Amino acid sequence: MAVNNFDNLISWSDFMPVAVRPPGSNEDAEIIVKFPQSYDYSLGKKTAIITNLTVDIIMASPECWVLNSQAKNMDLLKHEQGHYDITALGAREFHAGLTGMSAANEEALKKKIRKLRDSVQAKINRANLNYDNQTNHGLKTPLQQTWNKEIDTAKKNPKGVVNDLP
Repeated sequence: MAVNNFDNLISWSDFMPVAVRPPGSNEDAEIIVKFPQSYDYSLGKKTAIITNLTVDIIMASPECWVLNSQAKNMDLLKHEQGHYDITALGAREFHAGLTGMSAANEEALKKKIRKLRDSVQAKINRANLNYDNQTNHGLKTPLQQTWNKEIDTAKKNPKGVVNDLP
């Protein structure tokens, strides 16, 4: 049972360079991070229980972009890393919630998994919105540094979760 790519460091090569921002965007870069899971389950007399669980943290690289001019700097990359790490914290929380999860049958188990995923994704979405709003997409250096420290602390704590962030 594993969470893969939790400590992955992103680089500008993970992003598609664009000459102009996509319509409706006012940012210099965007990262999309997903956390698909795979698992087996065993059926007992009255339960279905998750076994062989893996959660992968992956960048949806075709959807990740950066302005190909002066925007490509280390401060912006560190900010985008924060988005990755927020999702990584959520993926770890999702994994912890799935570990040992059981239900009366396969259908009930899948419903519990969807409910947990939706709950964790909502936390990730709120944290990413707060992160961008508080740091102004990384432009407010003191607040960005605060977030960097909080994210780092939460990641180093084996029980650190998204709700530990500002």
